[in-house]
Amino acid sequence: MASADYFARARREAAQRALGGQLLRKFGESLGRLLTRARHRSG
Repeated sequence: MASADYFARARREAAQRALGGQLLRKFGESLGRLLTRARHRSG
């Protein structure tokens, strides 16, 4: 019984981690775009 609960929790944590990774990647891409745009403007 405990194994089913453990697997459910592990699956939920893995899903949250994957979602966080996607958000972090999108945030990093947009941040990099902003930085390159600012660098071109200043240079």
